[in-house]
Amino acid sequence: MSAGVRRPAQRQGPTAQRGPSFAESGEKDTLTFPLKGPLQTIASKYIDKEIVFGIRPENITNEPKEGASTPVNMTVEIAEPMGSESLVYLKSGTGYVIARIHGEHLFHTNEQVTVQLNLDKVALFDPETEQVIS
Repeated sequence: MSAGVRRPAQRQGPTAQRGPSFAESGEKDTLTFPLKGPLQTIASKYIDKEIVFGIRPENITNEPKEGASTPVNMTVEIAEPMGSESLVYLKSGTGYVIARIHGEHLFHTNEQVTVQLNLDKVALFDPETEQVIS
């Protein structure tokens, strides 16, 4: 499972009524995106507290999907084409994830890509106990 330390943060301004967003810990080029579905409820209990965000490579794609999918922009660190799919190591700010992208697409080092995170498949963890937050 790919994971990184993140913080759910309450949104500010005109979008505040939409719920919390997820912001990576860090000072430069941090990854931030709105939380949807069941994650909204879970994260609202952990505003401004550290949590670990976990998502499996097969739950990250480069194709938009309906539902609790959210787009994020990341940079390709390494890409391993494997025929009908590629393992793509992605970076944003201080966070890293691995995506299993289906199809025969060639990704290049330092390429900027938009991937879709399936938020229905995300697990949030308490960094101290390493237990799933529910």
